[in-house]
Amino acid sequence: MQLNKAVSYTLLGKFIRIFGMLAVLAIYGRYISPEEIGVFAVIFIAYQFFVPLLEGGLTNSFLKSDANTQFLGKLHLLNLLLALLICSILVISRSFIEDIFEVDISLFPLMIFCLFIVVSSLNVQRRGYFEKFKEFDTIFFVELVGFVVGSVISITMAIYNFGYLAIIARYLFEALFVLCCYRLWFGLKISFNLKKPNVKEYNLIKYGFKIAASRLLEGLTFSIDRIIVGISYGASQLGFYLYSKNLASMPDQIIRQAITHPLFSFLSELGYEDSYKELQKVTVAICIIVIPMIAMVVCFGDLMLELLMGPLWSEFGRNFQILGVFGMSLSLRGCLSILYITNMNMKSWNRFVFAELALLVIVFSIFIIIGLKIEEFIVMVAMYFFVFWSLVYLWKNMTELHLNQSLSLKNILYSNQLLFVFACLVFIGFFVRFVSWNFLPDSILWSFIIEFSLTLSVMIIYLACFYYFVKPDVLKTGYAWMKSNVLDRLD
Repeated sequence: MQLNKAVSYTLLGKFIRIFGMLAVLAIYGRYISPEEIGVFAVIFIAYQFFVPLLEGGLTNSFLKSDANTQFLGKLHLLNLLLALLICSILVISRSFIEDIFEVDISLFPLMIFCLFIVVSSLNVQRRGYFEKFKEFDTIFFVELVGFVVGSVISITMAIYNFGYLAIIARYLFEALFVLCCYRLWFGLKISFNLKKPNVKEYNLIKYGFKIAASRLLEGLTFSIDRIIVGISYGASQLGFYLYSKNLASMPDQIIRQAITHPLFSFLSELGYEDSYKELQKVTVAICIIVIPMIAMVVCFGDLMLELLMGPLWSEFGRNFQILGVFGMSLSLRGCLSILYITNMNMKSWNRFVFAELALLVIVFSIFIIIGLKIEEFIVMVAMYFFVFWSLVYLWKNMTELHLNQSLSLKNILYSNQLLFVFACLVFIGFFVRFVSWNFLPDSILWSFIIEFSLTLSVMIIYLACFYYFVKPDVLKTGYAWMKSNVLDRLD
């Protein structure tokens, strides 16, 4: 499959998934109480902390390999063992988690969630196999139908008052459907391999676990704030915070991954130096697709949240807007991580991750000392991540321009386009909202439709002007590079 088709399939699947997920969340917001969502959030926080172990970076190990089925069986076994380890930790620490967050976690829902973890581990290398052979149409079909099946079951259970068990059911039934399709429909059988890895396989596994170590630090980094919210402000506020934060980061986490995952599969065949340099051009696509969506959250997040989740969530509207800035920090972080991981430069990347965690501990220590309201805490979290990764992003780009002796104004604007475009789009959004404030109807829905349409129109005009006038002196655009260096080679 060609790269453009691979990106099209994954992007289409992610777009359908994001709109489907919005519909599911709308049902959750109306049929499941914030307290129930908060209990699930506690379980999910513990899972997200350990989830890097589930995948272990071992998919990346297989993508870098020569697709040996014996090696695939060894990775498959490691994934299952890691899943069982995570389940054991969750069950053993159940009472401890209940005491910390002052919630009651029933054993039955927890065991159902552990079953989801085990089933997911059996899907990891199967998905990696299809990625390796670039069968993204298969992944698109299976995961899309699995999402629909899991969502329908979950919505039905939510309407019939199953509480947070309905949320867990969505994860479990989606994973089960995907496993059945990979194993039964497509006949992908992976046998566990108990043989000792050879030197080459050992180095690939080591590379995968280096990625896992980095992601464990990331898991800790992104769990600290949720832990503090759950302990300091209660389960209901944790429910608001978790889902609002997930919604704010959805454009980045879903759409950016749709672009970068196929690219990683294709670029793994190129030299590390070439892939490191050329992956930077992917920011053009991210800028055009992801950044406007994040800017809309910052400008109109209060209206979005109330329309989506219902009036019960309106009190968290302003906080949701602020979390849009956090979503932007994820885009910066994600672009940088893809560059370093593709180049297998995990040592340098882990330094950034460790510095992020160390500074975060200092910032949260200040919070513990002075005490903050939930609104002030959210501002602190969003601005910390945004400022940290903005500085790293600027430092990397400016250093490269300096080394290449290409410090022109156009190159500076183009290389740092994620930040520059985001700032301009946010300004456009707030300007349109300010100008149209006195001319809007009382209906929240129609106010949002009018403001959203006006803002999107101005944003499109701005982006067209930006990419027409700001043409780098040395760099090619992402599309030109993809066409000349990837598509032509693969054809």
